[in-house]
Amino acid sequence: MRRFDELSAKMEYYADYPIRNFSLPSPPALNITVNEFTVGQVCNLIERNVHVIISLTTCSVAQLIESQTSPHRITHVAIPRPACSKDSIDSSALSASTTIWIQPTPEHTSRAIYELSETERAALALLLSDSPTLEVEAVLDLILQAEMNNEKFVPYFTTQMYSTKNLSNIFYPTSIIYRTVDDLLNRVKNLQKQTSSKFLLTHIFQLQMKPLDLDQLYS
Repeated sequence: MRRFDELSAKMEYYADYPIRNFSLPSPPALNITVNEFTVGQVCNLIERNVHVIISLTTCSVAQLIESQTSPHRITHVAIPRPACSKDSIDSSALSASTTIWIQPTPEHTSRAIYELSETERAALALLLSDSPTLEVEAVLDLILQAEMNNEKFVPYFTTQMYSTKNLSNIFYPTSIIYRTVDDLLNRVKNLQKQTSSKFLLTHIFQLQMKPLDLDQLYS
């Protein structure tokens, strides 16, 4: 719950900022509640006459919250992680939804990865992804465009798929087709320890599209 407590303090500060700038005799009371999502949590908040619900959940849970808040015309700011597909958001937009979806598009994500690599002069970056994504294709397109424009510095990327568990080829059981992030990083460390190798990896980016408990990434 420590992360929720820290988030509550930050949200209260920034949410109160516009109110502090109004020349009112007494600013309206601001009450922010931060809770870990449980079944029935949204109904309890609706019964307490909340005005805005901000969800930091998976896409499916965000859509569930949307179905509960829309009939009551309560603003729902959804920040899903992993991000929802475009089709999911488009289908919501066609209905009488009061949900505001906040998530970067593949173009925004790829541009951020490329510009960060360009700024930090990433001679060689590894781009990990747990599934085929538009972000990976867009990054490679940006590199190609930079080379065609004869840019002074162009970051070089190599891409690699990964999995939450080692997956073997069904036809060749001893052959691993998708390895875990830990396994891949250990291989990178071994390559960098070899004095004869010129493997100079400077940056690693990880794209996660499939739902996964974040604690698994922090362990």
